[in-house]
Amino acid sequence: MTPADVYFERDKAILQNRQMIKRRTLQNRRLRYHAQAA
Repeated sequence: MTPADVYFERDKAILQNRQMIKRRTLQNRRLRYHAQAA
């Protein structure tokens, strides 16, 4: 995130997008792990 992003108030949208990606990544990792373990 750059100072320009904060200035133009894109910071909240960027952080929300990052959280969504992180949540999806962790969910996929859990699913793959459980599929592998079974």
